[in-house]
Amino acid sequence: MMILWLFTAIFYVFGSLASIKAQLQPPTISLLQPQGIRFVIQDYPGATLAAVHYSINRPLVGTDGGEHNYDINEKTDNAWVHENRNIIVNAGDVVNYWIYVVINGVGQHLTDQSWTAPGGGGSEWNLVFEDNFDTLDTTNKWDYEVTASGGGNWEFQVYTPEQQNTFVRNGNLVIKPTLTADRFGEDFLYNGILDLREMYGRCTDERDYGCRREGRNGMINSIMSGKLKSRQAFRYGRMEFRAKMPTGDWIWPALWLLPRDAVYGGWPRSGEIDVCESRGNENYGSIGVQEFGATLHWGPEPAQNRWTMTQGKRHCPGCTYGQDFHIYRLDWDETGLMVFEDGNLVLNVPTPSEGYYNWGGCTGPNPWEGQGIDAPFNREFYLILNVAVGGTNGYFPDNVQSLPYPKPWSNNSPQSNEDFWNGRSGWYSTWRGDDVAMEVDYVRVWQRN
Repeated sequence: MMILWLFTAIFYVFGSLASIKAQLQPPTISLLQPQGIRFVIQDYPGATLAAVHYSINRPLVGTDGGEHNYDINEKTDNAWVHENRNIIVNAGDVVNYWIYVVINGVGQHLTDQSWTAPGGGGSEWNLVFEDNFDTLDTTNKWDYEVTASGGGNWEFQVYTPEQQNTFVRNGNLVIKPTLTADRFGEDFLYNGILDLREMYGRCTDERDYGCRREGRNGMINSIMSGKLKSRQAFRYGRMEFRAKMPTGDWIWPALWLLPRDAVYGGWPRSGEIDVCESRGNENYGSIGVQEFGATLHWGPEPAQNRWTMTQGKRHCPGCTYGQDFHIYRLDWDETGLMVFEDGNLVLNVPTPSEGYYNWGGCTGPNPWEGQGIDAPFNREFYLILNVAVGGTNGYFPDNVQSLPYPKPWSNNSPQSNEDFWNGRSGWYSTWRGDDVAMEVDYVRVWQRN
């Protein structure tokens, strides 16, 4: 009886392991630009570690040692990601590899695998846009946003073309929020007239009294800041930003994209791609400058914006995103969109086979009917770099404790800008010199041949 039980147990254990092994799927492999390779190994319940071993054009048998062998100790957004930018893979090269995943304490192998490179070392990519910010080119590359509209969120800044808010220094673009009162005096906030066309010769967004405001009708925007939009728009490609986020309470930096033309209608019908959004607060629960998010906004109307289905977040391990530069990257084509931070996968949205409308369970007229399953993300988008402050759309929630200075306004306050300004004895002490600025080292865009 004992022998029968033992054989049954052995059969059960090895049968279970064989079942798990049979379920291991080959990784997704792709080439990097200008050279290198990426492996994305899917996650499995109970997985605690993954590894990849590979050689270029050299056969591997079983678990032979490869030329490149890497453990992957951290998983991101339900995947284990390895990137190697130090090798060159040419068109037609065969990548022989095996992977290893520890599941519930047991190591599982998928061996004797191979993948043939369709193109190599970036040969299928073209660099179509680059700015290293040796100068600020507002003639060919960028255009200033000039508006007090608050981005549709009743944010507290007015975007200006003033040099104090947007400038280049030491090869970096600097976008820095400043106090409106430092420029025009505090009385201007309550009694002045902010007429952007008169002051700067133009206004780019009239929504929500965005071009002209009078202090007697409600306090004028208490902050001045900068926002740049690329003059060139792109449909698909790889967009890479090397940037350092600002630090300071209630500062809201963003690296993102909007459609050049609202082909499918007003927001969010035509889509929005947020590559990086952060909050400058150092002590705002867990959602301050130690975190950033990447999000797609889409839906047939604002009430059906399905952004919660397409959002990823990442925390800086033992640091904040305001301490150093990081590379934020978007890979985007008809098969989907992926966002990475320093090679770590943050957001992965494969194009739904049934299209976004059906995938999102949307109701009412379908604005993307007959336009392709990746609509609305199949049109040209332009790049945006900006630093906002505050707002009432809930990006800064009321129910999260901020230390040591509480949030000075409520998202349902009819005078949120004034409440924010009146609380400056607290938050302004966290605005330390140039730490409040977002700095961008470079922006690059590649597209396939």
